[in-house]
Amino acid sequence: MKIVSIQTKNKLQAYFEQLFLPTKQYRKQNDGRLKFGTSAAHYGTGEAQIEGFLRTLWAVGPLAGSGDFDLNDFKYYMNAIIHSTDPTDPTYWGQIENFDQLIVEMASLAVTLIETKNVFWDQLNLTEQNNIYGWLEQVNQVNVHQNNWRFFRVLVNVAFIKLGRAYSQDQLNGDLKVINACYLNS
Repeated sequence: MKIVSIQTKNKLQAYFEQLFLPTKQYRKQNDGRLKFGTSAAHYGTGEAQIEGFLRTLWAVGPLAGSGDFDLNDFKYYMNAIIHSTDPTDPTYWGQIENFDQLIVEMASLAVTLIETKNVFWDQLNLTEQNNIYGWLEQVNQVNVHQNNWRFFRVLVNVAFIKLGRAYSQDQLNGDLKVINACYLNS
């Protein structure tokens, strides 16, 4: 494995482009899945495809929010998210279950919504906002592992705060307590 030294923002963006550009061939319009192949971890192919899409948001969201990502290209993401969070759409990401892998993946969408509020969230109609909120809000209704996964739910609730939506203070408090308990005494 080649070690890459990244010391500047420009080098980080160039490295991102190397990783990102090949994913474009796997896009389908209005579908928040990237179908890279048939292998997956301990969860199903559908979740792996959703993971493939949402994980790109860790870079795409902040870059789009800072103006360092082509907004025309970001429209692919916007449309895919709108469709994939609409429960009446065939590309809907579905219901979240206890300990679901998609709990982890929700965090990248939450951060993207915070980072792109002006260019994405604020441009949506109320139904689209409610659909995205409704899909993400499922995280407050399910059990989450007693580990770093709690931080992903924290990020979703922080996004709700930033977007002016209802959030779960009880979940925030409980999750932060679990996270703080993970620190080892020195």
